[in-house]
Amino acid sequence: MDVAECMAPADVKAGPFGYDADLGAELMSALGRNDVDVVVLNKAPPMLYHRVLRDGVRLFSRDELATARREGYAVSRYCDWVPQQRKIDAVFAARVKAGEFGT
Repeated sequence: MDVAECMAPADVKAGPFGYDADLGAELMSALGRNDVDVVVLNKAPPMLYHRVLRDGVRLFSRDELATARREGYAVSRYCDWVPQQRKIDAVFAARVKAGEFGT
């Protein structure tokens, strides 16, 4: 399967496990390996989307303008999420330090 054959989720009838699972299975089969993970970024949480943008490699983009808009929105969501994540991390660390985590 080459990149041109990839279809957007709206263009494909997903199997019982969803579009991302179907695409992952196709990619694993085509690549002959089983360490492929597919995430539909439109549905990804802000932290994951940011990590993909920061650490990932774009293989293909059909519409660069739409991609730039989507990535700008994702970075904005991430920046909005960071203060909340810091609060969550602080509470978690306090619970661990107090021996209250997991009880």
